[in-house]
Amino acid sequence: MKNIVLFFLISSLFFAGINLIGCQDSGQKVQEAEAKAEAAQIALTKAKQDSIDMARKMVTDEEWQAFKTETQAKIKENNANIATLKANMKKSGKKMDDAYTKNMDAFEQKNKELEAKLDAGYDNGRQEWGEFKREFSHDMDELGQALKDLTVNNKQ
Repeated sequence: MKNIVLFFLISSLFFAGINLIGCQDSGQKVQEAEAKAEAAQIALTKAKQDSIDMARKMVTDEEWQAFKTETQAKIKENNANIATLKANMKKSGKKMDDAYTKNMDAFEQKNKELEAKLDAGYDNGRQEWGEFKREFSHDMDELGQALKDLTVNNKQ
């Protein structure tokens, strides 16, 4: 008998608690729902931005690898051109003058600096990547043009 009375007492307390919890006014429920919706919207916006940032980084990494491969080939080509120019001067029996030797040394040094800069790479965002790529390409083109100009001046 005590168990039955205790059971009814506990179950009536349980149902009374449910009634009290369920009796919140509608204004309070609306405010809670709006707060939850706002928090969900903020989380969604952040997730979208994170996704965009990751996609940009992936594209940049692919671009970087393509750029690095292409540039390494140009650096090897410059090294070969420098070696060929030095060998041609020695084979022809002409004595290398100081200005020519200094130019060749400067070209070798610049090529090594570009190679070191390429090996160091970049570790920045999109805008800085564009700047790095532009400057590096300009330096490579400038070195290549200087090597061609040296050859043209040599033949004349």
